[in-house]
Amino acid sequence: KLQFLYLIAWAIHVCAMLAAVAAVAAVACVPRYGPGDHEVQLGARAFRLFVPPSGGGGPGLVHIHGCGVLLTTRGFVADGPAYEAALTHINVTAGARGWSVAHPYGLPAAAGGCPNPGGARYQPLGFNAGGCCGNVTADDVGFMKAVAEFFVTEQCVPRGGVYAAGFSTGAMMAQRLACEAPGVFNGLAAVEGSLMYGGDFAACAPNTTTNLLMVCGGDDPVCHPAFAKDTAFWRGAMGCASTATPTLTTATTRCLRNTACAAGGALEVCTVARLSHCWPGGDPALRLGICPKEPASDVDASDYILSVFAGWEARRLEDTR
Repeated sequence: KLQFLYLIAWAIHVCAMLAAVAAVAAVACVPRYGPGDHEVQLGARAFRLFVPPSGGGGPGLVHIHGCGVLLTTRGFVADGPAYEAALTHINVTAGARGWSVAHPYGLPAAAGGCPNPGGARYQPLGFNAGGCCGNVTADDVGFMKAVAEFFVTEQCVPRGGVYAAGFSTGAMMAQRLACEAPGVFNGLAAVEGSLMYGGDFAACAPNTTTNLLMVCGGDDPVCHPAFAKDTAFWRGAMGCASTATPTLTTATTRCLRNTACAAGGALEVCTVARLSHCWPGGDPALRLGICPKEPASDVDASDYILSVFAGWEARRLEDTR
């Protein structure tokens, strides 16, 4: 009997020690980078990191820029992390929610592969999103997965709390990630870009729960011609029912969400009437030359994406309890 009591006491002691170690580990994570903007080198690649005033530890967003040299209302500018952050105000929107944002740098794109009205003075940067754009052949899926892992190991972002969003080629890249890295990102958003097979990207068969939001302008020649086809593909790939629930309806914007998908994933699609190849709700001072003044009824893509992601994050936290 004494031996039995001793074993019980020993087990209680071990459990207490393990709990203490776990508690120390839980509070021991200190983000490598504090609030503000930082340039981060990750092996041979780099990204721009925004940490909110509240510091790290909240969810993380990988925001992927488009490819090209753009004729904006302020002149020519190469698309990249700084421009996209300013255009989309994604850092401000994410920071207000306590989210960190990583802006990966693309690689030099081949001449003629991306829009470049500025000529030889400018070098477009792109990603290997499959069939578009600029003949970039790097392992960008691996790069994005490494950025996601950096969030977890270096910035104390909870594993499972990493998301991705992109514009144009970045949207194509986000859809490729939904195909090839769905377990890495809890949610993805593709703004004005289609699923684009080509090169080393020949098939899509997501094997884990996927949450995907797609936004497309009604007059966008990049995403709109294939938007219905992309939606039908993802509905089938994710095992979603054909019925969807309206989540946002304005004079120009309509969003439909389908949560009746296999393994609990969610698919949401938003269309913005008369919008060309533009980030909805982008900074008017940085708007592309092809983007007219938007009506107030157009969705603010940054705000809407973060609100949708916040809902998916809340559901993830609930599921882990």
